[in-house]
Amino acid sequence: MEGIPNINLTQAVQGGIPGVMVQTTSAGAAPSESIMIRGRNSIKASNAPLVVIDGVAGSLNDVNPNDVQSVEVLKDASAAAIYGSRGSNGVILVTTKSGKSGETKLKYNGFYAMQRFANLPDVMTGEEFYKFKLEREPTSMTPSEQAVYDSGVFADWLGLSLREGMSTSHNLSFSGGFKNTKYYISGDLLNIKGLAVNDNYKKVTTSVMLIIN
Repeated sequence: MEGIPNINLTQAVQGGIPGVMVQTTSAGAAPSESIMIRGRNSIKASNAPLVVIDGVAGSLNDVNPNDVQSVEVLKDASAAAIYGSRGSNGVILVTTKSGKSGETKLKYNGFYAMQRFANLPDVMTGEEFYKFKLEREPTSMTPSEQAVYDSGVFADWLGLSLREGMSTSHNLSFSGGFKNTKYYISGDLLNIKGLAVNDNYKKVTTSVMLIIN
């Protein structure tokens, strides 16, 4: 998981754990994913598994992949035996990192990625569209459309609405320990610009783990 740049923890487990299926439900700068364990168990009820983060119920979207120490999936009756009906769709156990005794460690992890359309279909320009419309239906031009056509100024709507996408992530963490105290502190900045203009997503997460024995 550490060797692959992932926007969220859901993408990190996709294809990495047998029996776990991740489905993207919407497209955009920050896609939304749904996760199922061993397929669909109900037609009307939720099929989402129970997510437990360091012993507390939560969401995978709330965890930075860089802060994860391990991920364990309970798929069978073992989940229901421990968590009851809440574990009927399976349980995902997430353990986050904690500090270790010794010198303070500073770690940086980041990535930068670009996106662009592949095989974008050829479309008519504004002028070509108006000429095509006039050839097919000469009387269908509205007064406002006729005014644009007569002016000779046509907007490139495709160029104005699409762009090259970009995503970048920066993660900085401090960890260490002394005597009976261990600590882990991290901060992450995720910035995504989608392929569509104004499709932007920015997320800042922080994590603090302090253990005193």
